Amino acid sequence: MDRAEYWEEAIGEALCSIDKFDLFTKEELKELGQGLATSADCESMAFGWDVASSNRSAELRRNEDDLRKELARERAKIICRSCNGSGSITLPGPYHSATSQCFKCHGDGRHDP
Repeated sequence: MDRAEYWEEAIGEALCSIDKFDLFTKEELKELGQGLATSADCESMAFGWDVASSNRSAELRRNEDDLRKELARERAKIICRSCNGSGSITLPGPYHSATSQCFKCHGDGRHDP
């Protein structure tokens, strides 16, 4: 069975399911089948599916490049000397102590050099 015969059969089945099989002659069904087979061949081009995979891989490469840059930036960070990498600063007092987020690293414990 070739593609045109497949589509001819599909049209016939669809027409049978709605009791309209006698609307078209055999020749008209054959022409419709060939037309749909041609349309199906062009479907990926019409909707961009043939280039979608290359666009998707370009998007993945951009995301990968962004992640590599972010990783390099994280690796370049140094330990915060203000809080000794803890992310918080505790100031002792005579009756109580105060703990707050480090002003230099904003609680991360590391910052850009």
